[in-house]
Amino acid sequence: ASKAIQNLKSLVPDMACVLRCNSEVPLPIAQIGLGEKVLIRPGEIVPVDGVILEGTGSLNEAPLTGESKPVMREPGDRLLAGTISLDGAFVVQVTAAAHERAIARLARLAEEAKRIKPAIVGLADQVSAVFTPAVVVLGVGAVFFWSLRLGFAPGLLIALSVLLIACPCALGVATPLVFWTGLAIAARRGILIRSGIILERLAKINHVFFDKTGTLTTGSFHLNEILTLGSADGAPLLGKHESKNGLSPLLIAASLESRSEHPVAAALRAAAAEAGLSELQVKEWRVEPGLGVRGRIDGVETEYLLGSSRFVKQAVLIPEPAIETRVEDRAERGETLVYLGAAGNLKAAFAVGEELREEAAEALAHLKKLGLSTTVITGDGRWSAERLGATLGIPDIRWGLLPHEKVAEIRTAQAKHKRAAMIGDGINDAASLAAADVGIALGCGTDLAQEAADVVMASADLTQVPWLLEFARRVRRVVATNLVWAFAYNTIGVGLALAGWLPPVLAALAMVLSSLFVVGNTRRLYAAAEKR
Repeated sequence: ASKAIQNLKSLVPDMACVLRCNSEVPLPIAQIGLGEKVLIRPGEIVPVDGVILEGTGSLNEAPLTGESKPVMREPGDRLLAGTISLDGAFVVQVTAAAHERAIARLARLAEEAKRIKPAIVGLADQVSAVFTPAVVVLGVGAVFFWSLRLGFAPGLLIALSVLLIACPCALGVATPLVFWTGLAIAARRGILIRSGIILERLAKINHVFFDKTGTLTTGSFHLNEILTLGSADGAPLLGKHESKNGLSPLLIAASLESRSEHPVAAALRAAAAEAGLSELQVKEWRVEPGLGVRGRIDGVETEYLLGSSRFVKQAVLIPEPAIETRVEDRAERGETLVYLGAAGNLKAAFAVGEELREEAAEALAHLKKLGLSTTVITGDGRWSAERLGATLGIPDIRWGLLPHEKVAEIRTAQAKHKRAAMIGDGINDAASLAAADVGIALGCGTDLAQEAADVVMASADLTQVPWLLEFARRVRRVVATNLVWAFAYNTIGVGLALAGWLPPVLAALAMVLSSLFVVGNTRRLYAAAEKR
């Protein structure tokens, strides 16, 4: 386990080429500040976490995320230290200090995980604490018992056999060795588990909650249509339909979303940029969690609201008939609708589309094969949620939920004696990740979501989820096998030694073989992991 952790750290080079004043300056990683530009050539290991400013090419992310296929990256994409540029030259702007890089955080999590003992390890330690003095007492008793019958020398040898065969080496390593190995194997696949306790809980999970946006879907949205007043057939994406103050709905929406990291916000901003619209300054901007945003455009007194249908109802916005007649049709197609309102009226709606992750159906089918039930909890509207459920074959979908309502759904499942895992990636998922028995944050998620999670995946590959849950069950089976073997072996061995049927040499050999069995049984985890 320690070796796997050191391998994580050793992936990153100590030096990087920084671009300063049109020249290349080699610098130690620790001396590179935030915002600096780093040059990465083909074949080099990425030394920093950052965003691509220039360059396009494929990267090998397997050392960090476990993704076996090369992935294409282009300007605007994020790069993580430890990945390898295969054929692209990149200029990357640094977004994290050396000690805050993703690979450094993962290594710290792995180090912490080694120090926290699962309950079953504590049980083995407690048994060993009682077992050892009990065996000493039996050994002393054997000396007196057999000395009276066979003499002191034979009695001493029998007592020695008792102590040798009962040495609790196998018992002492039977559980911690398995959990440390499990943590190391998961780390090699880019999955960091905070402790052995979490690995133990993962083996008991029987229900999985999924967030929708950014988890089951790619999180990449594109604007399909703008529905505005007087445009029954929908407005073109350029957003030329202007409001009374001369501002197009798309420009207003993009300006309101200028401070948001939500994927839908990125789609609106991208559409505005494509239309040549420059975002305006927004005053009194604030977020309504799970609903949307509101604020005032500089130079306009009206307060604008932008968000979900629930936001529309809460703000009591009156929809324009021309918009209302088109919204239901777009919703039935499974598109996400974002609404723009002002002065008590609904002014426009934006139909935004997103793509499912390619591996989502495969991952859900694997979970079903493992006997796990699944639920999708999302803040999206009914049509979008139901279309997702029909596509992926998920009957249990809860839609239109705010963050605290997602937590309530998890609490309800737990009250029915379900052990729940939550899979998510966004700010709205942080509370749900913390509430679940095990929270799993995808690597594409926000820092807040990753801080709230018990498991952090360096990649966003959903097939890692069923692999992890199945692997945790295998770890538990190996632990059980080791403990049963260690207890049975020691108990039978002590009985044979007390009866005088096990000479000291054979007792010593048997004790070593017992430990070798535990180690060998644990090593099977590596073979099982390689097959999957």
